[in-house]
Amino acid sequence: MRFNFSRSIIALLFVVAASGLVHAESCGLNTLNGSYAFRTSGTSYGIPFTPDGIPAVWVGEAIFDGSGGGTSFNTGSVGGMIFEDGDNRTSFNYTLRRDCSGTFTAHIGGLGDLHWNIVVSDNGKKILSVIKDPGWVFSGEYSKQ
Repeated sequence: MRFNFSRSIIALLFVVAASGLVHAESCGLNTLNGSYAFRTSGTSYGIPFTPDGIPAVWVGEAIFDGSGGGTSFNTGSVGGMIFEDGDNRTSFNYTLRRDCSGTFTAHIGGLGDLHWNIVVSDNGKKILSVIKDPGWVFSGEYSKQ
């Protein structure tokens, strides 16, 4: 009887210790709320008016409204040519599942919509992204300001 009791105590201690290590983050739309600095970089293939393989990088700010939408502005360099939003803002929509994965759709005039998969971490302080539209090879990082 003592052997079983000891095993039970050891198992209970293991479960209690492990439960503190396995805490899963839970997300919702309101996890992303406020201003995030971002940078994205990559290249494109088969996109009209853009030579294949030209490197591009963008930096800017995205403002999430906590309800599935927001706006952003940025400055970019595409093959050394500089593009700036100035006073223009790009609108976007996002989804976010409980497991902190989701989607981000930017509504870009002239290009239409660009679609990203995102993963949120650090209780909404960081976002990693990868574009999923054919012809684009881009990834990005966002940090809450």
